[in-house]
Amino acid sequence: MTVGEGDRALLRDLRFHFRCGDDAEFRQQVAEFAEALTRVNTLELLKYGEGLACCLSCGGVRYIPPPSCGTDRPCQEVYDVLNLYARKRGTCFDLAAERAARHRVEAIEAGAEFPAEAAAWVVVEDQVQQSPYGDEFNEVVPGRYHAFVERADGAVEDPSEELQGKVGADACQCGGHDGA
Repeated sequence: MTVGEGDRALLRDLRFHFRCGDDAEFRQQVAEFAEALTRVNTLELLKYGEGLACCLSCGGVRYIPPPSCGTDRPCQEVYDVLNLYARKRGTCFDLAAERAARHRVEAIEAGAEFPAEAAAWVVVEDQVQQSPYGDEFNEVVPGRYHAFVERADGAVEDPSEELQGKVGADACQCGGHDGA
């Protein structure tokens, strides 16, 4: 099934504001939001997945860092799967939620005997500023985080790292092309 004219209402902007007392509370709220977005993406992929590209690279989606909004924290626009492919750009958060959802859809379609949520999930961790003096001098950047995917088998995937400077079938992550 593809996204039709009647479904264009799905391509809308939703705004969320997190108001937190500290970075730990912020990270927890963002992690919970990542799970909600992954669930939305899973439903959208089940309904519209055949009309979308096989993966982020083939869909022409590029990684973009969160833009600055004039404060010490980044301003984050969050895209569901339909908006991510329509806009062809996303932050680590968007890309990780899409990838985790794809793994869940694969588990559902394979008839997995475990809940789809157990196939893959988004991990949100503090962003770390690398020190030129060694890892022991690295510092956590307050209010900034990085999102990636962890699978049930323990494998870690970072779609934002995979997509930096790459797009198209030659960079396909699903391996379904001769160029991959």
